[in-house]
Amino acid sequence: TVSTDGKMCSWSLDMLSNPQESMELQHKQSKAVAVTCMSFPPNDVNNFVVGSEEMAVYTGCRHGSKAGINEIFEGHQGPVTSIDCHPATGQVDFSHLFLTSSFDWTVKLWSVKHQ
Repeated sequence: TVSTDGKMCSWSLDMLSNPQESMELQHKQSKAVAVTCMSFPPNDVNNFVVGSEEMAVYTGCRHGSKAGINEIFEGHQGPVTSIDCHPATGQVDFSHLFLTSSFDWTVKLWSVKHQ
């Protein structure tokens, strides 16, 4: 789960009283990212993309040397309301693509390959 307080939690269905892991999502050691939505690429539990109240989209990792927020994508003029990664089935690899929507009445297509 994620929240606008910038906290990301991983839970176990066996114990929902406390998260198994938690992480503070910050971009370049500044204030917490006010996350409004999150998506994981298909078959990937480590990498993720999140939308924020600050009109930005971020990529991140849950584990490893790059744990936390890594890249920022700017382009919306309002808070990001939804985000979804491409399901990536078929002969052509579209797994690097994701869509966002915003209060600015736009839907944008992004790529983690080319920024």
